[in-house]
Amino acid sequence: MRRAISSVCSLILGLGLLPLAVAAETVRTAPADGRPSAVAGETLDSADRVSSTADDREELVLTIYQNAPALVRDRRQIGLSDEPLSLHVLDVSDRMLGASLRLGGEAELRLHAVRRPEPLERQRLLRSLVGQTVSVRPGEAIDGETREARLVSLVDGDPLVSIDESLEIIDARSPWRLVLPADAGIMQRTEGLWIDLESELAGRQGVEFLYQTQGLAWQADYVLDLESDVLRMQAFASLENRTALDFDAARIRLLAGDPQTEAPMQRREMLASDAVGVSAEGPYQLFTLPRRVTLPAGENLQVPLFPLLEAEFERQYRVEGHAGGRSVGEQRVPVSLHLSFVTPDDDDQAWPFPAGAARVYQQDSEEEPLFLGQDRIPASSPGSEVELRLGTVFDVTATRTQREFRRLGEREDEQAWTVALRNAGDEDATVEVIERIPGQWTMLEESSDHRRPASDRAVWRLTVPAGGDKELHYRVQIRH
Repeated sequence: MRRAISSVCSLILGLGLLPLAVAAETVRTAPADGRPSAVAGETLDSADRVSSTADDREELVLTIYQNAPALVRDRRQIGLSDEPLSLHVLDVSDRMLGASLRLGGEAELRLHAVRRPEPLERQRLLRSLVGQTVSVRPGEAIDGETREARLVSLVDGDPLVSIDESLEIIDARSPWRLVLPADAGIMQRTEGLWIDLESELAGRQGVEFLYQTQGLAWQADYVLDLESDVLRMQAFASLENRTALDFDAARIRLLAGDPQTEAPMQRREMLASDAVGVSAEGPYQLFTLPRRVTLPAGENLQVPLFPLLEAEFERQYRVEGHAGGRSVGEQRVPVSLHLSFVTPDDDDQAWPFPAGAARVYQQDSEEEPLFLGQDRIPASSPGSEVELRLGTVFDVTATRTQREFRRLGEREDEQAWTVALRNAGDEDATVEVIERIPGQWTMLEESSDHRRPASDRAVWRLTVPAGGDKELHYRVQIRH
């Protein structure tokens, strides 16, 4: 949001209406009148002040991280002299990290001091106006006629003013509100940056401000459409601007990963040149948007991250149980729907996937879209296997029943289980049955062959026909 000083007509002081402050983050202490401090032995008068706004900007580049402050590179053409001057830089982020500022230019610049004013604070401003002539107007009449008054003092933080030879405390019960004319001195102390510097050359020249800021972030969002045996994937970057500044026509670079400042930054070949550019930058993946983007203050914006991709997918159902001890009766267990695919690694589709939310859709028998569920895609390189858990289904059901439990010793037993599956859908269903078995165990009998991906797990893969049933039987000996 551009906030030009001339656009401010007045400041209205009422109870809680003016969150104002005049403190400053500075290398040197600023004088009370807000003028930039002079270097020892020098005096900066009004002729030594230069202001710069977004109108001077030549280029704006935002490098936005997923989990770190964003990096802003703001290059401007600014007229400088070769004498010490104070440069007032407007249209910078209000959430800048002051210690991160790096200044560069076409000519050599010698930096003396940098101050980043904080927002105005009500009490500090009022104290600076004690003894001065101000104006008051009736509290309800925003456009009403103002009357002249003198700010005498502060009483419990509220202004005490002299009006028509009487004293009035302007608080929540007062019919008056204090009005201040737009004062460039006040506003200049509370916006942008003050930089005291010297330039090796005089004249209009390129000056670059590089700084970090809070309030800018991005995340990846995926839309997945299931069509027969093909999965179509679209990726979007959701950008968020929680600063008070409009970033106009900015070149946007998005970094996926957490910054590791000690890691080497080595560039590799670009994977795409006609759309979003993507490259590996040390431990990160860097996406560069192909078009300049305007990111307004306080808004979210979604832009395509990479083009439509296609991949084969597998849909499977999963049932999990635990053979931990004696069990009585039939247990109804939930059946979850899972979707797995391999991220494309062809030359024209080899995109890294930043971590983000994936929403999965499918058309029903009436060709109306259905939302199947959502899960989070982890950060994945081309050719990686991705599995999403979409939710619990109702057309495939499962029950577990312990048919037998026999104690063989103090720490050993034998168990026999049945897992009954029912498919009420109109297509065959592939169901993965996972049984967690503690301790050291030996499979004695089973109706289908299992695999053992981990020491405490047996997995069976079964096909349940449409409208039909399937049962798994197994007997296991366990030493606890």
